[in-house]
Amino acid sequence: EGLPMSIYVEIGEAASLELQIYDPDSESLVITSSRSWAIFSEGILSLTPVETGVHSVEVTVSDGNSEYSEIIDVIVTSKSDLIVESVSITNSVTGGSMILDGQVGRIVANVRNQGMGDASGVEVRCYLDGALVGTSTIGYISSGGLGYIQCDAVFQGPSSQIVRIEVDYSGSILETDESNNVKEVEIIVHESGNGEERGIGEGNDTVLLAMGIGIMIICLAALQIGPGRVRKPFRKDRK
Repeated sequence: EGLPMSIYVEIGEAASLELQIYDPDSESLVITSSRSWAIFSEGILSLTPVETGVHSVEVTVSDGNSEYSEIIDVIVTSKSDLIVESVSITNSVTGGSMILDGQVGRIVANVRNQGMGDASGVEVRCYLDGALVGTSTIGYISSGGLGYIQCDAVFQGPSSQIVRIEVDYSGSILETDESNNVKEVEIIVHESGNGEERGIGEGNDTVLLAMGIGIMIICLAALQIGPGRVRKPFRKDRK
């Protein structure tokens, strides 16, 4: 059977074509190709191109007396493959990992391009419990490279909340795998302790004020009951 006119192959991957070759006059057929990465074996033509572009491959069948050949265009593409490698959430004020009810948390997402092709204009969305809280764009991520975005959100608790990061939500970037663009993490939001902290602070101030007043009273009392002023006796000299 004849070869297809063209076939698409992703760089770094392989494609296979099953060929049925029959010659009623000979059983000793030799099949060759014009490319070293196009190899015929046991009825299968294996294509493993090494660079992108359009490559014409000529497949020739010879019985020793005559030859027959066909040409197939191998279109080699290089796509990116974007994944959310990691997500971290910190308190935007303290920088720590604990977030209290009503506090603002900073979400940082690292995006890796594990494909063979570069990616430009990578759109990333941040969601908190399904609500969109931020959108950012990474200008360029090379093959194997890493980019990051950050967005801030107000967390509510005490409860657990789900942070979801979605890369290329519009599908505008051609990828080898479109199913690995989302990552979710859970964070525990603790009950706010601001009121308790203020109460403790106010109590300490009251105690210190009372202690200060008490010390002043003790000092005044000590002055009142202490020994009187020593007077020098008056002596009148006789003339």
